[in-house]
Amino acid sequence: MHKDAQGSSLTIKNKTAIRVKRPFFVTPSGNRGHRIVIDMVPAPKGFANIPNTRLVASLDGSGALPRNTKVEVAQISGSQNPYIQRAFPQAGQPQGQAAPRPAQQRMVPQNMPVPRATPTERIGFLGLRNTYFRGSLGLHLLSETHSEGGGDNYDAEFQPGFGLSGAIGTELDNGFRLEGEFLYSNASLKQISGTAVSTVYNTEVVDGDVSTIAFMGNAAYDFPNNSRLTPFIMGGVGFAGIFLNDLSVEENAIADDMDWVFAMQLGAGVTFALDNRTKIEIGYRYFETQDPEFSNKNGTPYESIYASHNFLVGARIDLN
Repeated sequence: MHKDAQGSSLTIKNKTAIRVKRPFFVTPSGNRGHRIVIDMVPAPKGFANIPNTRLVASLDGSGALPRNTKVEVAQISGSQNPYIQRAFPQAGQPQGQAAPRPAQQRMVPQNMPVPRATPTERIGFLGLRNTYFRGSLGLHLLSETHSEGGGDNYDAEFQPGFGLSGAIGTELDNGFRLEGEFLYSNASLKQISGTAVSTVYNTEVVDGDVSTIAFMGNAAYDFPNNSRLTPFIMGGVGFAGIFLNDLSVEENAIADDMDWVFAMQLGAGVTFALDNRTKIEIGYRYFETQDPEFSNKNGTPYESIYASHNFLVGARIDLN
C-alpha cells in the first residue's frame, strides 16, 4: 500500500500471471463500509510471456493505463467509481511516483458518498456466482429424412423452419461454461418421394409438420482475448421428443406419432459484449438424435432419422 497527498495505491505481486474479472463496488451493509471487490483468476497460458504485457484492474478507464504497453483490462465505468483513477508509473519511473498527466486529467478527489449508479452486491441464480440466462431465436433447417419399415420406404423434405432456445448457465474461472438448455423447433413438410402406407408418391402436395422439444446439458469454452468479440465452441447431450403432426400426402394421412430419443449437438459462434452484463450471441448448431421409431396410420412401425442445422441469434445476460 502506498499513500501520498493525493490518495493511495495498492500493489499486489503474484508469482504467476493473473487476470482480473469484474471489479465492482459494494455499498455499506451492517458494520461494513464501502468495499471494492476484485476477482482474480489465472491468466491464459503463455500470456505472461508476451513482452511488455501487464494485467491491470482499472476502476476508471480515463488515463489509467501505461503507454506503449499491451494491457488486459477489467474496468468499472466512471459513474460507478467514487474516485478518479490515479495513473500507473511509466517505464523507468521510480516506484510509487505517479506519472505526470495533463492538468485536466490530474486526480481530484470527489465527494465520499457513492453515486446512485453504484451497483449493490448481486446473488446469482440458486445462490451461485457467475450465472447467466441465454435466449436465442433462429433458422431451423431439418435435413432430408429417410423412413423405412413395415412396407414404408420414402424420403421426406422440409421447408425452412424456426428454432427457439433458452438456457441457464454458470461461468467457470477457466473459460468453460456449463448450462442446462431447453430447445423447441418446427419445420413443415415440403415433399414426399417413395412408398408411404403402401402407396407410391412423388409429390409436393403434402401437409403437416415435424416439431421437436429437447432438454440438453451443454459445455462451452470461451476463447480469452482482449476485445469485445469472444469466439466459443460448445457441445451438449440430452433427450428429445420428435413429434410428427398430421403428416399427409395428397390428402391421404401418413402418420401422427411421436418418440423420445437420445440427442446430441455441436456448435460454435461468437459473442459481442454490449456492457459488463449483456452479450449478443451469434452461433451455429448441428443437432442429431438417435433414430426415432414411429407408427404409420395403420399402426405399422417404421424407423426414421433426424438431424438439423440451426443458425441462432440471441442474448446472454449475467444474473450476478
